Amino acid sequence: SPLVQDRPDLRAAVDSSIAYRHVIAEQLEPAQQRAHSALADATEDQTRCRALEALGDSNLFQGELDQARAWFTDLAAVGGRSGETYYEIIGHCGAVMALAYGDQRDAARDYVAELDRRLTQFAADIAREQQQVADADVALQRLDSEDAELKEEIKSRVEKRSGVDGRVAEAEATLAASERPVSELTTGL
Repeated sequence: SPLVQDRPDLRAAVDSSIAYRHVIAEQLEPAQQRAHSALADATEDQTRCRALEALGDSNLFQGELDQARAWFTDLAAVGGRSGETYYEIIGHCGAVMALAYGDQRDAARDYVAELDRRLTQFAADIAREQQQVADADVALQRLDSEDAELKEEIKSRVEKRSGVDGRVAEAEATLAASERPVSELTTGL
C-alpha cells in the first residue's frame, strides 16, 4: 500500500492486522504471507504478537500442529516478555490446543499442569507483594506518628528554652544593673 510503503514499522502493523482478518475469513495463505511480512518488519512487540497469533491460528486450522505449537510458543514468550498478557495467554492456549489436537493429550495435560503451578505461584507472589505493601503502609503510618510526636516534643523544648533564655537575659540585665552601683560605690571609697 502506498501510504505505508516508506514506513516499515507502520506497514508491519497494518500487515499483522490484515493477516488476522484473513484468518477470520479462512484465507489462510494470504494470512500467512501478511503475517510473515509483518514479522520481518515489526519493530514493536504488539505487532509481532498479532502476526504470531495469525500464523499460529492459520497453521492450526491447516492441521500443521507442530508449526502451530511453535508459533504459539513464540507468541506466549513475546507476550510475556512485553507485558501483553492477552497474547501470552493466547499463546499458551494455542500450544495446548495444538498438543491436544495432535493426540498428545498427556503433553497437553502436563502443559496445563505447569501453567496451573505457575499461576498458583504467581498468585502467591501477588499476595506476598500485597502484604509487603500493607506492611510498608503500616510502617509509614508509624513513622508519620513518630514524626509528629518528635515535632511536638521539639516545639515544647524550644518554647521552654525560649522561656529560660528570657529569664537568663533578665538575670544578666539585673546583674549588670547591680554591678554598676557597686562599682560606683567602691570607687568612692
